[in-house]
Amino acid sequence: MQALVLKPRVRKDIKSKVDRLLLELGNPEPPLRLEEVRELLELDLSFFSGESDGLLNVAFSRLKRAGKQIIKRPTLLRDAVKRFDLRALYLPDRKRILIDDEVPKPKHRWLEAHEIGHDILPWHGDMMLGDDDITPTPSVREKIETEANYAAGSLLFMTDRFKHECKDFEPTIKSAQVLKKRYENTFTTTLWRMIEYMGEDNPMFGLIGQHPSDYANDKPNFRHLIPSSSFNEMFEFPSIEHMTTTIMSYCRRGRGPLGEKKVVLKGRDGSRHEFYMETFFNGYDALTLGRYRKKLPTSILMPKLF
Repeated sequence: MQALVLKPRVRKDIKSKVDRLLLELGNPEPPLRLEEVRELLELDLSFFSGESDGLLNVAFSRLKRAGKQIIKRPTLLRDAVKRFDLRALYLPDRKRILIDDEVPKPKHRWLEAHEIGHDILPWHGDMMLGDDDITPTPSVREKIETEANYAAGSLLFMTDRFKHECKDFEPTIKSAQVLKKRYENTFTTTLWRMIEYMGEDNPMFGLIGQHPSDYANDKPNFRHLIPSSSFNEMFEFPSIEHMTTTIMSYCRRGRGPLGEKKVVLKGRDGSRHEFYMETFFNGYDALTLGRYRKKLPTSILMPKLF
């Protein structure tokens, strides 16, 4: 699904809250230690297993604080986890983050930061699972999840620090690999954040999904379509069909770099522009980055003289 682009005012508000949090932590060097963030915010962290109803019930039934039961109706949480296929959740009135222990460990860091994002955005409290009287609509749920993702990215990539550092790099997959190691975040979240920051002034886009060789009947399963803010202003996101054909035309099988290609996209005003696309497979996801190269001259149809 294509990522929702937050308004500048919302991004600024979220960033200010993350900046204040980092300041209280003493503006540490990367990588950020989330246990220190949780200690500052007085948040607890627990785990559950979403693979088994029985284990899920046991996990929620055993949640206690100071020897006392802290959730009176654990079945509400179980039902929410199963209904929305949740891999993590935040209980605002309990100051508790819960993560599905079945999720691969490298993804725990992002899930934890996402739930911390819900905690530091005060307007999310009434919309979370801790309030049984409010059920957000799908559009509201998408908005608050996007805001929590932005907060998580701002936190894990330490806002302006990563922003300034990443702009010293070329917008390439290789740059994302270097920054991934420095901040100890996943390849996917690093590429996503790089597109957000590097793409504020230069149009860029990303696609994250399965390996091109696994496209069923030439139909890929892209989990995320990521336009940068400047790309979103100038271009419509290319159709899935167009992206599928393009990626399959240059990608090989295997892991690591899968291929690269120059492509032409039309702007919202009909103008033609050249982009450079490259795809990398890390064993979990195929990550595609498209970056702007140049505007192409307008083709002029000349009349026949003879």
